[in-house]
Amino acid sequence: MNTLPGILVYTLLVSLLWVCEIHGDMTLEGISDPIFLQFLTANALAYAHHQPIPYATVSGFSSLLVNVGGTGATIVLVILMLRSKSKTYRDLGKVAFPSALFEINEPVIFGFPIVMNPITMIPFIVVPLILATLSFILIKIHWIMAPVAMVPWTMPPIIGPMMACGWDWRVDVWSAIELVIAGCIYYPFFKAAEKQMLAKEDTDVQENN
Repeated sequence: MNTLPGILVYTLLVSLLWVCEIHGDMTLEGISDPIFLQFLTANALAYAHHQPIPYATVSGFSSLLVNVGGTGATIVLVILMLRSKSKTYRDLGKVAFPSALFEINEPVIFGFPIVMNPITMIPFIVVPLILATLSFILIKIHWIMAPVAMVPWTMPPIIGPMMACGWDWRVDVWSAIELVIAGCIYYPFFKAAEKQMLAKEDTDVQENN
């Protein structure tokens, strides 16, 4: 669980379960939490004694450094919806944004939807794998600090990761960059879904007239 292949398998399983309408995080927590919490304890002790931080994939790695704004980094999808040409997506974005800001993304997963949606399930799976890989590498080469403190998973992006990683400002910057990366990957898939939704809205208007 503290290797790149191991955390990628874990990340992939979480995303796959979600797109199959199963809460991936809760399903795997029974297996992963005892391991990740043990890693976090070791990191906290090392940090307190000014020793090298031993583990990268501790409790908080996935929720704060990978799934920014909810599993799949879906807060960027909410932001795209807020500026959508589709009234349906704009309305959903307004409803989903307050919860997405605090890492709660069920309104997006089931409302957009991402579940069983062949368009959006691709970035939903790919984005966490990319962010997990990059975050793991950055920690291992000591460009950012690994989490050393327990922070509620509902903390917003940028703020939460920095708090968990000993107030390392580089983590703050990385979290912001992650949002940009996720947004760039989601954008073409969102535009494809938006095109379909606009066509549906036009059809509905014509039928009502």
